[in-house]
Amino acid sequence: MTMEALKLEFWDSFNEELYCNYLIQKDEHMNTYKILYKYYKGSDTSAEMCHAIKYVKADDRQEAIKAFGLWEKLIISIEKV
Repeated sequence: MTMEALKLEFWDSFNEELYCNYLIQKDEHMNTYKILYKYYKGSDTSAEMCHAIKYVKADDRQEAIKAFGLWEKLIISIEKV
């Protein structure tokens, strides 16, 4: 069987409802984290510094840092809500 045929067979037998239920259940078990971080109003660090809050969903604190999506050193605090 060719690779293309294997791919088609996989997608033909793919259960969308089962996968959707898995994603919903995974999302329900994830935690919400409140991340307080700093940012600069200008394009460099000599600009005025401000604080902002971002909420992310993640399994744990390390995953929340990854989900934050900005430089880790900008984070002031992370709180599970």
